[in-house]
Amino acid sequence: MYSGLRSVYNSSIVGQDTKAGRSFWQAQNGKCRAIEVWTLELVEVLKCHDCESSQCWVEPIGEQSRLDAENRFRRAENRAEIIVSWGVEKEWHCRWFAPNGVLLRHFVSPYKHGGHPFVMKLYPLTDGEIHSFIEDILDQQKYVNRLITVIDHIMNASAKGVLLFPENGLPDGFTWADIRRMWSNSNSIIPFSAESGGVLPQQIVSKGTDVGAYELLTMQMKLMNEISGVSGVLRGEGISGNQGVKLYESQLENSDTSLADIYGAFATFRKQRNAKMALL
Repeated sequence: MYSGLRSVYNSSIVGQDTKAGRSFWQAQNGKCRAIEVWTLELVEVLKCHDCESSQCWVEPIGEQSRLDAENRFRRAENRAEIIVSWGVEKEWHCRWFAPNGVLLRHFVSPYKHGGHPFVMKLYPLTDGEIHSFIEDILDQQKYVNRLITVIDHIMNASAKGVLLFPENGLPDGFTWADIRRMWSNSNSIIPFSAESGGVLPQQIVSKGTDVGAYELLTMQMKLMNEISGVSGVLRGEGISGNQGVKLYESQLENSDTSLADIYGAFATFRKQRNAKMALL
């Protein structure tokens, strides 16, 4: 069946890299693509109570005839019958599909816990949507990126050692290339004509810090630490030698308190994972 499906659906419309196995229709050589789907379903069951052995269990709805035959045999021997009642139970069902939708296999959860073999922890849930931890500081991160871009543009547009040299001060026999080379070298002597009206060569260097971009960037970085709760104490930063132990422990405890919800959610996820792995 699998080889036939691979030959019929020999297409790479969905997915691009077939050799790496990332194509939806095709898989690597010697393998076939299949989709695993787990669903929680309500099924009809028979709830059984054996008064003779004081046991309770659940049987599929198709076992009604076998239970009726067992009760007839017990009535003939004047024994206590099995009390059978109809009920509805929840069951996890697993289905394997081919890429074209053909059902390959269907079975009830074979695990001891009766569920699926996956553990998921979606945190945090805000307004019915799943957000990552970075979602809280996303606006600050965008603004920080914009400020860094602005500072980069300012640095590119600022004067970086521009030399203002009067045209009438150029000595005879010298070119502008000679002036550029001699100005950038040490121990150079550049002849200069004093007839240029007293205008001396001047080099201009601009730092480009008057726009306040650096101050805004520092403020956004502080806001990022305050909003996320990941302060410098957790990262081992900002610790001075004259800082008391009690003050440091208090700051560390406050930082841990702001992140206690995330720690608790992750600890719960690990417990669920370990418990499910123990019952596989």
